[in-house]
Amino acid sequence: MSEVCWYIKRSNTLHLKNDSIYKRVSTNPVSYHQNQLKEVLEMEINNKNRQNELAEDISKLILFYAQDDSSLSITKSKLIHLMNVYASIEEDSTSLNVFLQ
Repeated sequence: MSEVCWYIKRSNTLHLKNDSIYKRVSTNPVSYHQNQLKEVLEMEINNKNRQNELAEDISKLILFYAQDDSSLSITKSKLIHLMNVYASIEEDSTSLNVFLQ
């Protein structure tokens, strides 16, 4: 990982931490509750480079996932939920990019 240099635009990232979803819009972070995951993902997926604050394309969307309680059961449960929500929106559910922090 340390040898890889990434150029990632903020507009292409979502941060999921505990029960919150964070999106950096311009210089201000916007926060959503975990219950809004489907709506937030739909905004990102359906944007298709129309709004600069949202992901340019579904293939460029990266989700950064972090959990304070790192127990395997909670992490597994949250990731399965994320994958199920994503699969309900996006036909090609193999295009999900999740970076675990």
